[in-house]
Amino acid sequence: MRRLLVATIAVGVALCLSSCGFGRMPVPSADPSASGSASPSAGTQARNVPKLNPTAKPKANLPYFLYILNGAYDANSGPDTPSEVMAAAVASAGFDASTIQISDNSTALGLNPDAKYVSVIFNGECLVGTWGSSVTSPTATALPVLPQGGCLIGGTIHSYQ
Repeated sequence: MRRLLVATIAVGVALCLSSCGFGRMPVPSADPSASGSASPSAGTQARNVPKLNPTAKPKANLPYFLYILNGAYDANSGPDTPSEVMAAAVASAGFDASTIQISDNSTALGLNPDAKYVSVIFNGECLVGTWGSSVTSPTATALPVLPQGGCLIGGTIHSYQ
């Protein structure tokens, strides 16, 4: 029980710190000669768009993960973007949908939460994304997988699939 409490506190502190430590990923400037792009930010230079590296460490894929979150955030309701939309974007971007966890889109009182979360287990670690009204733009961090498995804990957390 004590280990679970310590793990819970550690994840909470890490998530709070991550929302302060990682900002919105800079969007590359548009190339006037470019005809467009299939990426979330049309008109960006393809060479500047992060790519998924399936064999790299999770931290090396943070720019890509954050790029995906920013694209879904910008294409939807910003801070009000539903967790399921972010999870679908992460799954469509090549991450394993069976390991994605999301937070609820409302509190027990039916209010919009200050922050929402999406996570995915990737190469033995967690990539965790945060967005919402208390965060100016999506943030992301890499954290260890929790001892009981998964990346997020709490009564408002559930699997994407």
